[in-house]
Amino acid sequence: RISVVALAGAPVYVALAASHAATDGSALAVLREEWLLLLAGEPLPPLTALAPLDLAAEEAAPAGLRKSEASLRYWERIIRTGPQAMFAEPGATGTDVRVPQLTLRSRRGARALALVAERTGSLPSTVLLTAWCALIAHRTDQTACVAAVPTSNRYTPRLARSVNTVSQDALLSLDVQVPSFDALLSKAWGAALNAYRHSQFDSLSLWEMIGRTTVERGSHFARDIVFNDVSTLPATLATATAQDAGPEPGLC
Repeated sequence: RISVVALAGAPVYVALAASHAATDGSALAVLREEWLLLLAGEPLPPLTALAPLDLAAEEAAPAGLRKSEASLRYWERIIRTGPQAMFAEPGATGTDVRVPQLTLRSRRGARALALVAERTGSLPSTVLLTAWCALIAHRTDQTACVAAVPTSNRYTPRLARSVNTVSQDALLSLDVQVPSFDALLSKAWGAALNAYRHSQFDSLSLWEMIGRTTVERGSHFARDIVFNDVSTLPATLATATAQDAGPEPGLC
């Protein structure tokens, strides 16, 4: 749904309401970029990405079904053997409830992360993920950090500019029993890639497996740690997000 806000008869703002069932953050970035091109009188780029029905057909093909089955096996192994909740507070039910929210900003933290990224040649987002997992595991006294890592899965040219909802959870399991942060950083990169490789699945089958497995294990999968990395969003949306967050660099 699109609404135009006018001032003295002249349009000054456009508000676009889009359902997450139809578009994810990357898709909204594509729409924003093409909207700005239209306003500037520029031609739109050629349509080369998969349309929603094309993607659905690909996922339902034999190769897509094999990917989904492999993902289910990967998730089940972690659900059966890893922590069901990093923070085992009474009544933990995951992220489908209202909880207090807090935004953290730290110039010192931002500088430290930048220095580690420069020293090791690692991506800043991977350094942040590693530090976050190390902190969570330390504070919860767990030997492994299990976290949902929502990913856009846009790793092929056919998906890069798809106006669709491609984003869904990857499940990261990172063993933090290593002698140094650099060793953990090296391990986190491989663990994240493995998680992303197993992030294409049928959602209904996944949650049926989680329900069955947790009943058999006698515990509840809380999904209480979520690391949502938006650093790979197209520049048009990433810039707007940074402006909304304020000029101060930090960790959010």
